[in-house]
Amino acid sequence: MVKKSVVFLVMMLLLLSSCSDRIDKRDMYTFTDITVADYIRSCPELSTFARLMDMSQLSDRTQSTVGSLLGVYGNYTVFAPTNEAIKEYLDAYYGTDCYEVDTLPQEVLRKLVNTCVVDMGKGNALRINSVREGYLSKATINGVHLYFGFGDYGNGATVSISELSHLIKTDILTCNGYVNIIDHVIQPGPSTLPGLIAQTDNLSIFSRLLDVTSWADSMLVYSDDKYQGSAGYGYRLLHFTAFVETDSVFEADWNVPAPQWDEEGNMTNWNDILDVIRKHCVELSPEATDADMTSSDNAVNRFVSYHLLPFWGNYSEWSTLKGEYGTNRYLYDKGLGKYPAMGGNPPSHAVFYYQTMGKPNRLVQLTYLPQPDKEGVYINRHSLYDPSYGGDWQELSCDRRGVLILPDNGNRQQHAPNGIYYPIDHVMTYDSDVPNKVLNTRLRYNPIMNLPELMTLQSLSRLNLGYLVPDQLTANIRANNMNLYEAKGSYASTTVEYRQFRLTPSIAAIGDKVTVKLLPVPYEGEWEVRISDLNGIYHCFIGNSPDASMQDLGIKNWIVDYMWLPPKEYNYPYPDNPSRLGFVVPDSTQAMEINKQCREHGIMKLPYGYGYLETIGQAYRSARTYNYVTKWDEGNITSTGTRLRFIVYRGHMSPDQDYWLRLQLLSKSAYGDIWRMNLIELVPRSVYDNPERPEDWW
Repeated sequence: MVKKSVVFLVMMLLLLSSCSDRIDKRDMYTFTDITVADYIRSCPELSTFARLMDMSQLSDRTQSTVGSLLGVYGNYTVFAPTNEAIKEYLDAYYGTDCYEVDTLPQEVLRKLVNTCVVDMGKGNALRINSVREGYLSKATINGVHLYFGFGDYGNGATVSISELSHLIKTDILTCNGYVNIIDHVIQPGPSTLPGLIAQTDNLSIFSRLLDVTSWADSMLVYSDDKYQGSAGYGYRLLHFTAFVETDSVFEADWNVPAPQWDEEGNMTNWNDILDVIRKHCVELSPEATDADMTSSDNAVNRFVSYHLLPFWGNYSEWSTLKGEYGTNRYLYDKGLGKYPAMGGNPPSHAVFYYQTMGKPNRLVQLTYLPQPDKEGVYINRHSLYDPSYGGDWQELSCDRRGVLILPDNGNRQQHAPNGIYYPIDHVMTYDSDVPNKVLNTRLRYNPIMNLPELMTLQSLSRLNLGYLVPDQLTANIRANNMNLYEAKGSYASTTVEYRQFRLTPSIAAIGDKVTVKLLPVPYEGEWEVRISDLNGIYHCFIGNSPDASMQDLGIKNWIVDYMWLPPKEYNYPYPDNPSRLGFVVPDSTQAMEINKQCREHGIMKLPYGYGYLETIGQAYRSARTYNYVTKWDEGNITSTGTRLRFIVYRGHMSPDQDYWLRLQLLSKSAYGDIWRMNLIELVPRSVYDNPERPEDWW
């Protein structure tokens, strides 16, 4: 008995001396013979939190405390604030000095203590080195999803929790979980995106619009309960993005009255505000005549829904040229500086197309411009660019500036557990110029852009949080086998219009199918559908539903050996390396004629802007190593290339209809039977058959 007491005393002395020392982030404290509760009770700088956890009940239905929970078997991760942090919080909360913690009501205790504990159930306790930026999919024991951010906060900490709380010590291992010590009490924000917008002082009008149109109710969810995952993942998180006008923007652009409030915080002039907004919305959508503002046939409802996207929008990704995956990042890495041959400007801009929420089907275009005098991400901007071969795709003129997305709202919080909002500098509308001018162009997109469930992913390491499972990837694609992988360093990712992810449907057997939903076209007319990166012989179909009969588009033979071969001049040697092929012939007239011959057979080269840029002398060209059709050696085929665009459909399409494209494997090739799904193009007749302005190289 004496020996046991001595051992215990020595262990506790060691524990007490270590818990106050700053740890090396590369290591962890390890106390495998004591529980999370034991460790917290024994650590002097956590003595206040220890008292509070033994007072805080788990819920109204039980007398059990958080302290009792953390003292038994389980897998817990605790973010325990220091004594000083709790004092600072309570003094500010109650407006006093040295508030007596023993008198705290249960409501305050649960808000403070229960928000600090994540119970992983049967899963492994959460370690900080496995956390990625964003919200945890697993909530705390009182239902709060903690937000993790990364950066230098001036005190050596690299991780913040819910923005204000920084980690002091991390991953202290006990027999039933991990303890982390933080410098501020975690103050949970609003639980949903509409709730956050409602609490933001300069977004009062848009918040009320979300309420009266019922779109706020549509964004209260966190996960898809109908989703049945596999491999241990039983849920799929849901997220939303809102582009939001501030109250001052409504006032400046539409002469909407500024909100007025009574002493109880009620908006007293809402009817006057709504009357002005309704008038403008009816002018924009005169065909939407339903008086019920919760109906998709109501003009105000359509205005609001056009501001909403069904995924987490990432501003840093939209301004991709500044990021790791941008084309100009490659040039900077190569030491090529500011592109002297291009007047010091980056070579191109980034364009993204997304389908907004609600009905009817509508697209929004996001354009990032890197030029210093107009840098930013714009919504529905329309410009004329330099499309020439060897040109730089710089903006020559702009007849519609578009709406500028602001990356932040001052020092106000922008993200909630299920979404994020971005302020915009003007009222965002879907007027007639959007489909007829802005979107009357070649709509080129990566299929990821039409898969909202994947748009929230920032890296594949987040898959272990259950964002994705292979057997039910998304609602907009059907396939026997599907792989998702990061395309770091690949040609797909260094092209500015592509995300860092790529989908690869792998065809396992003859008869396997891949069916993908296309983005909606913006207006009714003749459209061309193109895809890229395909191996094999496929039977193609198009239709309005993946489950109904589809139009037979015929058999497409894309094993290059059996294809019609374009003229040899379609591939032109690199000036500095004749053994490499890929450049179109310098004579653009001859090149256009060859392209025309190829188009008659349903094939096209990949875009001029595809791939990274490289320097040849004083000029910059797009490296098209993968842009060849085939290689010749004195008339004999020596190797084949499959990085092409294929025209799979040309015909009438309408924005009122959904369109699904299906490919069914008929014959396997020696090069792997896959559709890499790098690129889809929806091209109107005004682009592919315009005698006055031929389709540009880019």
